[in-house]
Amino acid sequence: MGLAAVVLVVTACGSGTQGNVTVAGRPTGTTAPAANTTAMPVARTDLGQFPVYDTVLSTGELPAAQTRAFEQLGFLRKVPGREIFAQAPAMPAPANHADGRVSDAQVLVIELGFWRTEALIQWAQLHGEDNFIAVTLMGQQEGGFLVPDAQTALNDGGTVNDPNCDLFSISFALWPHAAAVDGWIGTAGFYTQAPDVFMVPFNEDGCLLTITDKGKVSTEPADPTHPQSVDRVLWVGELLDDPVLGLYFRVEASTNCDRTGAVAQMCNA
Repeated sequence: MGLAAVVLVVTACGSGTQGNVTVAGRPTGTTAPAANTTAMPVARTDLGQFPVYDTVLSTGELPAAQTRAFEQLGFLRKVPGREIFAQAPAMPAPANHADGRVSDAQVLVIELGFWRTEALIQWAQLHGEDNFIAVTLMGQQEGGFLVPDAQTALNDGGTVNDPNCDLFSISFALWPHAAAVDGWIGTAGFYTQAPDVFMVPFNEDGCLLTITDKGKVSTEPADPTHPQSVDRVLWVGELLDDPVLGLYFRVEASTNCDRTGAVAQMCNA
């Protein structure tokens, strides 16, 4: 999904039981959203403190405490309106391979957190707020999640239009965090104790980034390694419920089915 390198590594944010929502590092019970595979569920209390529409922080439209909270999360200039979550594409019906360790209702909540994170990443790239991605969604150890030209553009204060095909998966499957998963991500030298593990294939066929850097606009494949195929990506991380952001999924490690050690059962399901 537009990765310059297959693996993303970020600072862990607390720990919890697989499938639970974590608040400030403490696992809590999970309230399941209504099953809805035709549109993103938005009638929930986990939408955070986002304003209705995109808002520039310096205008003073938001209360001072709310502005400070967004700035602490890494937003530099503006914050998205909560309308971005309603505009996201439909979530696919998830598959639950957790062998009874996680309920189907909990899997829906994890998928919702992933979907909300992708909506935030998409908005942040388009508005040059990549600092928020690095500080909060993927952490300060993250070493570059975009193709080099896109990362350069964001570093230069430019923008990246990252399309749905590169961000929202065509299916979603939860798996147990087993030893085989650690071996798989370990082939790249990374390890994580994060509880949530899921497989998400992205259809990269014809999927193009639009990059604006110093006034120059260009396009290139979102994923040069799979420009005309499906990229099956394993994400390992933790679902969080932030009082400002609401539900989101913080990534600790990622790999795909091209890497040595890939779990055949997960890749072929």
